[in-house]
Amino acid sequence: MNKKGFTILEIIVVVSVIAILLGVALPRLKGMQEEAKITQVKSELKTLQAAVEAYKIHQGSYPNVDNPPDWETSYLITATPKIIDSELLDPFTQGAEYRYVNHGNYYVIWSVGAGDGSSTLLFSNDGAVTNAGDNICVTNGSGC
Repeated sequence: MNKKGFTILEIIVVVSVIAILLGVALPRLKGMQEEAKITQVKSELKTLQAAVEAYKIHQGSYPNVDNPPDWETSYLITATPKIIDSELLDPFTQGAEYRYVNHGNYYVIWSVGAGDGSSTLLFSNDGAVTNAGDNICVTNGSGC
């Protein structure tokens, strides 16, 4: 008798092969998503750096604040002339803005990066930045 269909053994083999392929592919996909976020952060930090420099040209000084809430809105979006259209959010902090600190003639803008956010970023008054961890930053000083 010639029956058409699959045996249980054939179905188990196919399901096992699919499970193995998914087990190999999913971690690589997560790594690709993280790399995409890092690329996005680097691009947006360059945009913010250009915006801060434009702010200085128009206002005569850098935004003189240390990581205030809504610093982008307070200084870059509402500036006259308008420097950027909307705030840029750090994809690693679930919708928070990028961090900003200013020490007179030097500033640093950064993202906490892909880690747990516990890494440190030290910024001295002479513009030197020491990045201990996975922070991603831009500065007009040295470091990063």
